[in-house]
Amino acid sequence: MNHPAIALLMYFILYFSLAFIWRSVAVYRATGIQPIRLPNSDDAPGYVGRMFKILLALCLLHLLLQTMGAKANAWWPSIDLLVQAWLHALGWIVLALSTLMLLLAQVQMGHSWRIGLDADAPGPLVTQGLFSRSRNPIFLSMRMSLLGQLAVLPNMMTLMLLVCGELLIQIQVRLEEGHLQHIYGDAYASYRAHVPRWW
Repeated sequence: MNHPAIALLMYFILYFSLAFIWRSVAVYRATGIQPIRLPNSDDAPGYVGRMFKILLALCLLHLLLQTMGAKANAWWPSIDLLVQAWLHALGWIVLALSTLMLLLAQVQMGHSWRIGLDADAPGPLVTQGLFSRSRNPIFLSMRMSLLGQLAVLPNMMTLMLLVCGELLIQIQVRLEEGHLQHIYGDAYASYRAHVPRWW
């Protein structure tokens, strides 16, 4: 059995539940607002939303196949240069920090938590806590999570997922910046001028 893959699969299920289910349910119960705002449209937000869903499905499928052992792993060879005990340990530290950052940022967002672009009931602009240091701590957490997975399980598939995830996140962040500028106007422009995109 591939023990790192099993541990990563458990981590992925936990992270997915926290990132997409737990907070969405909490916001819906508190406000009656459906916080998942991923459109099925044929524009850029719709396309990126579909690609995120595919990326998550590929992450899950990859980890499930990894737990089956060497035969499944033959499709995506290991990156031997990254197979280092210290990198493995560092990867788990990064994964733990990314989860803590995710939880803290979600709590600090409160009822403004959304997945996707919400033009109908966006909630107040959040600029405190982690958001006073980074405009996108949740996306930063996701980037850290993908990097940590590569360090723990260094193969060509985790590398591909990291690259694809990074591209999608960078596009989504820029789409959201335009959306937030439209919704909050000068307040967001001032916030954007004083707080960096990442850290």
